[in-house]
Amino acid sequence: MSGPGRPSAPVLVPRRRRVLGVPLWILAAVLVGAGAAVWLYGGVGGPDARTRAIVEGLRSGAVYEAPGAPGIVDAGRARAVIGDRAIVAVVLDRTPLPPSDRVNGADYELCKDIAEQLPTNHVALFAVDEDGDYGSSYCLGPDFPEPEKGEDDADLLHTRLLVAAETSWKYRASPENLTPEIEEFVLSYDLVAEDAYEAIPTRGEIPDELAKPQIALASAGIVAGTVAVFFLLRLAAHGIGRRGETARLLRQRRIRIDDGLSRAADTLLHPHAPADEADARRQEKVAHVYATAVDRMRDARTEQDLREVEELVRWLREASG
Repeated sequence: MSGPGRPSAPVLVPRRRRVLGVPLWILAAVLVGAGAAVWLYGGVGGPDARTRAIVEGLRSGAVYEAPGAPGIVDAGRARAVIGDRAIVAVVLDRTPLPPSDRVNGADYELCKDIAEQLPTNHVALFAVDEDGDYGSSYCLGPDFPEPEKGEDDADLLHTRLLVAAETSWKYRASPENLTPEIEEFVLSYDLVAEDAYEAIPTRGEIPDELAKPQIALASAGIVAGTVAVFFLLRLAAHGIGRRGETARLLRQRRIRIDDGLSRAADTLLHPHAPADEADARRQEKVAHVYATAVDRMRDARTEQDLREVEELVRWLREASG
């Protein structure tokens, strides 16, 4: 123990190894960060190679069909039906997509990535979902025109459009033939757009170059991100088990919510004749809350998002009871 006139024991600080005066851990962070940037962004920012290939493939028409696509969607028929509407369809093969932490799965994440590059379009993606089934995901570009009529915004119109299309295609589409999905989506698009726009939105030209950040911003981002990436990778080893358990619980929770939405949809598809004006208004509100729940479920990424959807589903269950 130290005391007056008695010096404390010296604290031995290990010497850190350096290269050209730079600590090794900083060099490691720079290398890891630079490698991650090249791997994730294919150079200086921008979408990954698969998304770029899809967007480039859509230059020649409204439908991109990947080599080895299973033939469940008739690409020729889809092109003819879509025409010049602000809709694109992407038909991939049966190769599973890379895992994703997104609640809605890797297929919906890829759909949103494509929509970011085609911001004024609706995107229909046909691919293998998180459960290993070949199916569809629908999403909306962030710059789709806002409605000129009514009070709904573009996102709510997309939800209404999708609900109407799903109601129709469920009687026509099958796991072996998903082409009716495109047909019903286009029909619903025309009906919804006619009520919301002076002229039905059409597909714009794809930019000559995919969006890329400025070189200065990209360089600054790499410099700022290298250290963060390095430490995130260190933390990943500790958090991977926890994330896996969390993802499993979120998936189970999502399944329960989807089941509640399915029951609510069944009620909407078989409504009873309104007893009076108040009952009619209640049915209209139920339909609106259902559309809102579906929209929020598609974009749910966190436990708080799911909790909000669960509250809407609970309200639907009580209102339908």
